[in-house]
Amino acid sequence: MVNMKKVLQFLICFVVILVIPVMVFAEEFESEIFPISNLLEKYDFGDSYIMNFGVTKYSNMHSTGSPGLSFVGSYINDYPEDIEVYITINIYDKDKILLDRISKLIKVSSGNSSLYNVDIYQKDVNYNIDAIKYYSISADFVTDIELIDKVKQDYYYLENYRIKVNVNENNIYNVEETFLAVFKNNVLPIKKELPLRLRYIRGDNTKVNKRILISNIDIKDYYELNIDNGMRIFEIGKLDKVNTKKNYVIKYDYDVGKDTLNSKDEFVFYLSNSFEQKITGLEFEIKMPKEFDESNIRFVDNNGILIDNVKYEVKDNIISGKIEGDINPNTYYAINIILKNNYFKECNYNINVYTILSFILPVIYMIVAFVILIVNIIVYKNKKYNGDICFNEEINSLELGFLYKGEVKDKDIASLVFWLANKGYITISKTKKDYKIEYVKKYRGNDRVEKTFIEELFKEKKVLSKNEIIKSFSDIREKICLDLDDSKRKKKIFIRPLLNYKIVFMLMIINIFIINVISLLIEYKPDVILFNIIVSGIGYVIMFINLFNDKKPLEKLLYILVSLILIVIPIVLTSYSAFLQSNLFIISYVLGIFSMLVIAIISSCLSNRTRYGKKMLYKIKAYQELLKKCDDEFINNELKNNKNLLYDVLAYSFVLGISEEWIEKFNDKDIEGPSWYNTQKFKLQEFYEDMKNIYSDVFLALKNNVNR
Repeated sequence: MVNMKKVLQFLICFVVILVIPVMVFAEEFESEIFPISNLLEKYDFGDSYIMNFGVTKYSNMHSTGSPGLSFVGSYINDYPEDIEVYITINIYDKDKILLDRISKLIKVSSGNSSLYNVDIYQKDVNYNIDAIKYYSISADFVTDIELIDKVKQDYYYLENYRIKVNVNENNIYNVEETFLAVFKNNVLPIKKELPLRLRYIRGDNTKVNKRILISNIDIKDYYELNIDNGMRIFEIGKLDKVNTKKNYVIKYDYDVGKDTLNSKDEFVFYLSNSFEQKITGLEFEIKMPKEFDESNIRFVDNNGILIDNVKYEVKDNIISGKIEGDINPNTYYAINIILKNNYFKECNYNINVYTILSFILPVIYMIVAFVILIVNIIVYKNKKYNGDICFNEEINSLELGFLYKGEVKDKDIASLVFWLANKGYITISKTKKDYKIEYVKKYRGNDRVEKTFIEELFKEKKVLSKNEIIKSFSDIREKICLDLDDSKRKKKIFIRPLLNYKIVFMLMIINIFIINVISLLIEYKPDVILFNIIVSGIGYVIMFINLFNDKKPLEKLLYILVSLILIVIPIVLTSYSAFLQSNLFIISYVLGIFSMLVIAIISSCLSNRTRYGKKMLYKIKAYQELLKKCDDEFINNELKNNKNLLYDVLAYSFVLGISEEWIEKFNDKDIEGPSWYNTQKFKLQEFYEDMKNIYSDVFLALKNNVNR
C-alpha cells in the first residue's frame, strides 16, 4: 500500500515549489529583519527609498511620563510623479516573533523627500517596550507604480542623435554616441540597452547568433550597469529638478568576434536599438578600416526588410548619412555590408571563460572519475583468496557481519547465540512445546561484545524460555554498537570522510553544477544565479540520494519527480529563453547534467573502505562463495580434521545468508548433534528448524526493544 504520509509530504513539497518562485519574483517591497540598534543609511523601494532610518528608545517619551520608541527617517521619491505609499513598521521580540505593526501614509512629490516619524508609547500598547529587539519595513504603494513607469516614455525624447563608429580590422568597433535629451519637467535617469547577442537572419535565410563583448565604457555622468534578459543595461544620470534638457556622451567598444559567413565577411551594426524613447533626427558616421564595395551597403529593420528613409554617402571608406523622420521607441534600424573574405583578421571567438569551463570541466572530471574507478577495479578486484580460508579463530560471527556489511545488524547480533553456544557458554535444550536457553559458565574470553551479549542475555535469569527472551534485551544493542561502531575497528575498515573519494566526487558535481548555472545566466540574468543554485541544488541532492538507495520503487519515483521539478522550475521561470540565445548553452547544460549523473554513478560504485576493509570484504565474499559451492570431497576432507565443522560455521552461515545451503551439504552424512544442543533424538533438519526459530526470536526481541 502507498504510504499516505509520504504522499502528503510530496504534495506539500509540490505546493511549496509552486509558491516559492511567485514569492521570489513578485514586486514586493519589504525589507529583511534588522536589530533596533541598526541605522539604515539607505533602503530602496523601487525608484523611491528611505534614508537614515533609525530607532531611538526613551525612558520618558516627549515629557509624557511614559517610556517609548521613536522611528525616524527620510523618504525620497525619484519617480517622475507624486506618490502615496503606506510605510509599515513590523516589530519583533528577541525570538523574532511579531509583536505589532504600525502603518503610516506618506505623500511625496516627485523629486522631493518627506520626513517619516512614528512614535510608540508604553501606555498605548499591551506589550513591554523593552521586549522590542528587531524591526522590518514594508511599503505598500497606493499610487500605480506600473502606470508611472509606462508614462516615463512620454516624459522625454532624444534629438540631435549622432553616432560615430570606428571599425577595426579585428571586428571591434569603437563607438561614440552623443544626443540631447529633452524632458517635459525635470531631467530623469535614462535607460539604454545593448544586446549581448547579435541575432538576425541574412538575405540567404541563414541565422546569425553571436556573442557580443562590450568594454571600455566611458560616460561623463553618473551611471550604473546591469544585465537583464540578455541585455547590457545603462542607467544614466540622476533626477535633476532644475534642467529640462541635457547632453549625453556615451563611448564603448563593441566586439562582434569572428565572422561566421562562409567565403565572405560581413559588417552589421544597429544604429537604433536601445531606447524606449522617440529619437528625432539620427545622423551616423562609420569609418571602415579599408576599401569595400559600396553597392553591398543595405539598411534594414529588425525583420531584415529594407528601409528607404536613409540618405548617405561614402567617401574615403567613411559612410556618413542620416535616418530621416522620427524613430519610434523600440524600432531597430541596422546597417549591413557584405565584404570580401578575410576582410576582418585576428578576431576573437568571444566565448567567455564560464562557457569554456562548462565544456572542459565535465569532461575532465568524468575522465578523472573513470581513472579512479579503473584503478580501484585493477588494484582490488584482481585479489584472489583461495579455499584455505578460516575465520573461526580470528573473529566472531557478529564482527564478520560488521566487516561484511559495514554496520551492526540485529540479525548479526542474534547469530551470537550459536557462536557462544559453540564456544561452550550456552546450551540449548528442546522441550516438548518449545526450547530453552541456559547459561553454562562465566565468560572468560577477551571480547567485549561477546561479554556484553552473554551478560545482558542472562542478567535476570540463567535459564530462558522463548517468552522470556524479549525481556532480556533492554539496551544490549546500544552497548554492542558502542563496542563496534565507535571503536577503532570501524576506523580501520572505513576511510575517514576527508580522505574519501566520494567527497572528491561530490565536490566535482557541485563545481560542475555551479559553473553550469553561471555560464547560462551570467550574461542573461545574473541576479537569479543564487536562486537557481539553491533551489536546483536541493533538487540534485534529492535526486542523487534517491537514485542509489533502497527505497520502494514508487517512493523513489516520487522523490525523483520532486527533484526534477526543483531542478527545472527555476530555469523555466527565470531564464528559459537564455537557452534560445545559443546552442552552446543547451549543449553545455545537457553535458553538465550527464556528467554529474555519470560521476554520481561511479561514486556509488566505489567503496569507502580502507585497504584492510576491502581486503576483509573480498576475503569474506570468497569465503561465502566457498561455503556455497564446496563439494562433497571438500566437506569430507574437512570433516577428517574437524568433526565439528558444521557447527563451527553455523553462526557465519546465518550472517552470510547461506545457512540453508550450508546445512544441505550435510544431509547425506552421518552427523552427530553438537554438545550444546540437548534433544532426545537428533535429526539434522529438526535441529536446523529449531536454530532458525531461535535466530528469528532473538532478532525480533532485539528489534522490538529498539522500537519501544
